[in-house]
Amino acid sequence: NDGEMDIRQSNGGYVGSTKGGLLQKMSEFHAGVAENIVRYWSLPGAKVVDPFAGRVTRAVVTTRVGRDYYGYEITPNTHKRALAHFQKLGISPTLHMDDGTKLAQTPDNFSDLIFTCPPYYNIEEYESVDGQLSDCETYESFMQFIGRCAENCFRVLKNGGFCVWVVADFRQDGKLVDFHGDTKDVFI
Repeated sequence: NDGEMDIRQSNGGYVGSTKGGLLQKMSEFHAGVAENIVRYWSLPGAKVVDPFAGRVTRAVVTTRVGRDYYGYEITPNTHKRALAHFQKLGISPTLHMDDGTKLAQTPDNFSDLIFTCPPYYNIEEYESVDGQLSDCETYESFMQFIGRCAENCFRVLKNGGFCVWVVADFRQDGKLVDFHGDTKDVFI
């Protein structure tokens, strides 16, 4: 996917796009779920870091409920569209065009809440760039990058802060992939 999908408000589910005349399904984070998480796990004025900003639903919701959003988007096309979307909405969350597994633009002990929904290995195909997790050759190499992100989440999270990663298991080649369990394990 070359990132040629509009960013827009969503009530969740899937957003359709076309590639080669075929309809592709792309996930989009549910705004209501995002609002519940941000309101429950942070206070107004809190700093919220999102390593995998994606289609920026979490950025819009976080900003609108009075928190300071700091996200990462690795793909130039999606980053550009997100900034244009923010401008149309009259909001100005921080969105770094950088590798969210490194969190290099975020200082130590900075965040009150880390809130994200990482890519699900190669279930969806995103714009191909260096460091793109959907381009990983194996699930094991993908999980190494998730592990690096977890280490950096510990680094940037304030003492007493909260970390919310929204993940689920998925099927690939007829087998159930325990993504939630594997993600939990990298945080232990």
